[in-house]
Amino acid sequence: MQIPNIETENRVDFKIIGYDQIEKKISLKLGEKRNVNTENIRLEVKGIPPIVYQGDRLEIEGKGIPGNGVIIKIINPKQITTNTRVAEIEKTGTWTLSEPIIIPLDAIFGEYTVSVSDGRNQIIKKWNVETNKIIIINPEKIKYDAGELIRFTGIAMPNMPLELILENSLGDEITSDILEISDSGIVEFEYQTTENENKEGTWTLIATQKNNKEFIYVGYDVLPTIPVNIKFDKSNYKNTEKAVISLAGKPLEKIVLIIITPAGSVVGSDILIQLQADGRGKHNLDLTGYVSGIYTAVIKKGNSQNNENFAVGLVAGSGNIDAKVAQTEYSQGEQILLLGSTVNSNSLMNATLIDPAGNEIKSLEIISNSEGMFSEERLKIPKNGEIGLWRIEVTSGPNTDNLEFNVFSIISEGMELKVTEEIEIGDLLKMEITASKKTSIIIEITDIDGNKIQEITCITTKEFKCESFWSIPKYTIPGTYTIKAYDSTSSTEATFEIIRK
Repeated sequence: MQIPNIETENRVDFKIIGYDQIEKKISLKLGEKRNVNTENIRLEVKGIPPIVYQGDRLEIEGKGIPGNGVIIKIINPKQITTNTRVAEIEKTGTWTLSEPIIIPLDAIFGEYTVSVSDGRNQIIKKWNVETNKIIIINPEKIKYDAGELIRFTGIAMPNMPLELILENSLGDEITSDILEISDSGIVEFEYQTTENENKEGTWTLIATQKNNKEFIYVGYDVLPTIPVNIKFDKSNYKNTEKAVISLAGKPLEKIVLIIITPAGSVVGSDILIQLQADGRGKHNLDLTGYVSGIYTAVIKKGNSQNNENFAVGLVAGSGNIDAKVAQTEYSQGEQILLLGSTVNSNSLMNATLIDPAGNEIKSLEIISNSEGMFSEERLKIPKNGEIGLWRIEVTSGPNTDNLEFNVFSIISEGMELKVTEEIEIGDLLKMEITASKKTSIIIEITDIDGNKIQEITCITTKEFKCESFWSIPKYTIPGTYTIKAYDSTSSTEATFEIIRK
């Protein structure tokens, strides 16, 4: 391009349209020629690291011949020019981009080429766009209709357990599981929705592996909107510590954090936090001066809000612990309800779920309330959990309570029947049936000669289970009896012995 011969010293505006059709303007001052020695001035560029991440902001600058301009082009791994920038080289021989280059959140992973040219010289640099996330999980669709199977796939750290919790738009847990991730690191997780039963809205999958936590959003019967989520790195702190709060929401969104004391008053003033370009954020909450008790952290965004409880200054030393589980038998994938009490109120305890091989599956902190009572539902048998005798160990300082219960396999098809192997005449026989769907089951009991002596009907619960009882008549002849349970598609049998008292 030829610059017209303009005698007066004025600024001239140039308009440049890049490959991406984005218009750029540059203003240069033209005037009489100066004898500037440019032989030793080389085009330089700084601020381009070898590795960048989605959401990063790059401050690019450099050196060049004063009065010239530089054009910066960014070419993605598909050889498409994705960005074009122009900068003026100042009298000092330096140039800086007026605005940083932001790596898009959906940027393609791989090697990018950066071309910097002043019309005479050209510099080629490279950077790789990588991910700084340990856990990368996404739904196969952003919106699912009522009754559809929701599927998530992705990767996580290999050979390490991964906890997944799926919550609905109200923050209520829908389902959860602990997956043992294999060498491949591949993650697969699914949930079968039920029409007219599950609540529509934006659902959140919370994935946790060690100290890494990610929030994944999916729409159920609606397009998803991104809420703000809040999680603490632990549940109890000393007042000399800083609580690490993890936040997730819309990129660059500003949210307000409010801390409420155990007495219900607000601590200090509202805290304004801006999320990063990738939608994540962290805040270190200084707990100096906090008295012992249970606090609530509230995050507000417009008219919506979310909250999470945390404790300060609670110490182990509950006194005697009386803990129990709601059932003595659980199936793979079933949630555990842990209940109990402590002698001392507001006591800090650790509850650890241990499989038959002695492996710790999950450990968490729980706190008894002002009356010394506690209730915990965050423990769950993994879907592929080992069959056998499991236990929960609840500890608080020197105080310990151990609970034991059996875990049975879950059936994917057909039906499972459990019955006592031996029972005395006059006693009550308990029959437990697990099906693979909600159904009506017929139970037939036949004697040693194959004669049907009793027929019972039961309908399974939403967990596909049903229980039925038969009182053994006093006139019953001792021997081997058979129970057959069946519906329209499946059946199963079991035998038991009736003996005299």
